[in-house]
Formats: sequence, C-alpha cells, structure tokens
Amino acid sequence: MINLDEQVKKVWKAENTEAKREAMKELLAISHATALTKANALRAINSLSGKKLDSFATNYAFSGYGMKVT
Repeated sequence: MINLDEQVKKVWKAENTEAKREAMKELLAISHATALTKANALRAINSLSGKKLDSFATNYAFSGYGMKVT
C-alpha cells in the first residue's frame, strides 16, 4: 500500500497555488487511481484555490484512490 502522507505534506507546504498544483500532480502520478479518476482530479485542481487544494489533497489520500492492497 502506498502511503501518500509525504505528498500531501508537500501540497500543504507549497508556498503558492501553482506550487500546490505541481505537488498535487506528483501525488496523482504515484497514486494507484484509475486513469479516469486521475484525469478528473487533474481537471479539478486547475480551478481550485490554495486552501481548497490542501483539502482536496487530504481527501484524495484518505479516500483510498491512492492506495492499493498488495
């Protein structure tokens, strides 16, 4: 199972919205989500503000999209 905590922390620590988007893209890239889920998330992050990106990253990680039981 992938632990996305470090990637979520990168999103939280990013200093501006664009840096948060880049960190979120990294989080999405390593998650085990389906291609459709990743595409929808990538589309969503383009319209979110900094605080909402923090929440989105947390919810994404906790929702199980990034996890795979091995």
